[in-house]
Amino acid sequence: MSLPLPISIPLSRWPLRLHAAAACLAVVAVAGLAALGVYANAGRAGQQQTELRALETRLQILVQDEKKRSAGNFLQTLPLASSADEVVRDMGRHAQELKIQVASLSITVADPAPGLIRRVQFNLTASGDYAAMKNWLAEMLGRYPSLAVQTLSLRGLPNDTLRQEIQLALVLFVRD
Repeated sequence: MSLPLPISIPLSRWPLRLHAAAACLAVVAVAGLAALGVYANAGRAGQQQTELRALETRLQILVQDEKKRSAGNFLQTLPLASSADEVVRDMGRHAQELKIQVASLSITVADPAPGLIRRVQFNLTASGDYAAMKNWLAEMLGRYPSLAVQTLSLRGLPNDTLRQEIQLALVLFVRD
């Protein structure tokens, strides 16, 4: 027995078997879409779990490093006072590589009371491209963790719109 196509028969006149078949197809379609959604969420959850494990590992490493730093003597991590000359030479070499002209440089060494931290202050005036000076300063602060900016003044040169002049006071904390 062949059944006529349901398209030509109104829905209300469909035989019960066609209603059941249509309902089964709808259930299968909804279940398939739900399965796709669950699969997509499972993939994202797996990726997030992997990222979370990596971040937890990184946090553990940072906590261990901080414990080591706090357990040690802070003064022992400072460079020796004799290294100040090398810091000045390194600053000059790196400035020259970035085409920064150092106009003036003065060095002041503060004599502390015995057992205290010594401060070596570098006062300098330089000119160059803003991006180059920013990179130079970031590189120096990264290379020497005990180097700090005390004052910084930056202004454009009156006759050159591309170059800036920087007046900078840096302090290097050292030990004897």
